[in-house]
Amino acid sequence: LSSSESAEELRHLIAAMQNEFQRLRSSKIQAEAKAEKLQTDLSIQQQEMEQHFENLSMENERLKSISNEHQVNLENLNAENARLESVANENQANFARVLNKVRVLENENRSLQGGLGEMQAG
Repeated sequence: LSSSESAEELRHLIAAMQNEFQRLRSSKIQAEAKAEKLQTDLSIQQQEMEQHFENLSMENERLKSISNEHQVNLENLNAENARLESVANENQANFARVLNKVRVLENENRSLQGGLGEMQAG
């Protein structure tokens, strides 16, 4: 090959290398920009997830508190129900005693009325 042909090939090779270098530099810049955007998106997503987690934690605590209040109310209602059942049982027992006394008094009254009728007739 002649030196002019070699020089021309060398210029073409240098130009091709420069084009490839520019293409690689451009690709590197694009990749870095994409990586930066992905990093930013990831940071934003992480912050959103942390905020969502914090909100869920607060909601969980609020629901636990409500659940505890309902549990206390249920226990109080169960205690009141037991008290009222006891009072009802006591009232039922008192009613049975009073009813029995009324029956005894009614029998005594019938007996006395019968005796009074005999006394009036005799």
